[in-house]
Amino acid sequence: MFRFCEINNRPPTCKEIFEGITIGTRFTKEKTKINCQSDQNYILLSENIILKKILNKYLEKKNIKNKNNVVPHNKEIILNNNENIKNNNIINNNLLSFTDKKKIVFDYSNKYGKIPTSRDKINYGDWFIYEKTKIKSKNDITYQIFAENDIVKKSIDDLLEKRKNK
Repeated sequence: MFRFCEINNRPPTCKEIFEGITIGTRFTKEKTKINCQSDQNYILLSENIILKKILNKYLEKKNIKNKNNVVPHNKEIILNNNENIKNNNIINNNLLSFTDKKKIVFDYSNKYGKIPTSRDKINYGDWFIYEKTKIKSKNDITYQIFAENDIVKKSIDDLLEKRKNK
């Protein structure tokens, strides 16, 4: 995505395809997950000045909507209620940051000895699968973040090996 912005001097449009990847859709999905400047997605994407401007405008609009009696994003309610996380209750994906979701995936992996799937109660199997598919090599930042957990790392290594053998 950064390379696209550098080459075209603009962010990708919604249906933009670059190097065989629909980066416009991916950018839109990542952008909608951002609720504040401390979110992991914001930090990663804002390294590019073009994307940072778009993200700041997006957050401004989102904050204006929240002030007009739209239900605001409220991470604190969920994070202060650790019982939901401990009991693996389903929690709305949009309420937790990347780091919080990663912690839940790691806890699940350590407890059950496997990675979560889309059928598991914790509601982060699909999220993890999506994050995993974005990893192209062991040099990716996301790989390095997930490699902290041996079970998760092995799952990603298996996927990379499978791609390599195709």
